[in-house]
Amino acid sequence: MPTLAELAEDAAAYTPLWPGIDRVDGGRFCLLFLEWLTFVQRVRLAPEEVEPALADVRARMAERGRTRAMWWIGEGSRPADLRERLLGHGLEPLAPEPLLGMALDTELRTEPAVEVRPVTVLDDYLTALAIEHEVNDVSDEARSVTRAEGMRQWQRLRSSPLRHYLALIDGEPVAMGRAAIGEAVFLMGGATLACARGRGAYTALVAERWRAGGGRPLVAQAGPESRPILGKLGFRELGEIHVLVDETAE
Repeated sequence: MPTLAELAEDAAAYTPLWPGIDRVDGGRFCLLFLEWLTFVQRVRLAPEEVEPALADVRARMAERGRTRAMWWIGEGSRPADLRERLLGHGLEPLAPEPLLGMALDTELRTEPAVEVRPVTVLDDYLTALAIEHEVNDVSDEARSVTRAEGMRQWQRLRSSPLRHYLALIDGEPVAMGRAAIGEAVFLMGGATLACARGRGAYTALVAERWRAGGGRPLVAQAGPESRPILGKLGFRELGEIHVLVDETAE
């Protein structure tokens, strides 16, 4: 069974599957195709295998018409100089700061004051997607594809391990959160509209996902904005995660 550090570092490699995600075991790495995103996680290569693995990933992406992949490199990745080797092949850091693997396996330290409701109807699901797209500045083309796919898969998504939640202020949805519930509760992203930041929506969404997990640990890959909030809620740090982007796949 993977440790909490492994779950946090390579979350998408361990989450239960849901409609719209395809996980391919490449042997010594795990390749995931999610909506408009492509992840390479749980990389365990010998030094001489890095270049062939990169070529393998690019070939698999080309088969699906994908041109952008994100390689997740944490403390468990191998070889130890994987990041430097991939940079040498033209990959670039996604952001100047690494993500931080974090986990909560004790009681949550909060009493949220913002209303949160689980997404149980299609309109709420599309609202959650719209908030996420707005915050992340997703292209119009990707928005259309994801919305259409979401409408097509909605009935299957409702009974899947993937859950969505909306936070509301004055009755209006202002933030969304996503979680995949398996052996842990994997926080699979969230977004808060600029007009509502600093008002407790993010904290309330974390608390709701904690309740939904029924005592399972929560794991997250935290960026600079969410890291301080999660720390105050009792999450502990498990290690840095560097995300490199490969834009050269054809």
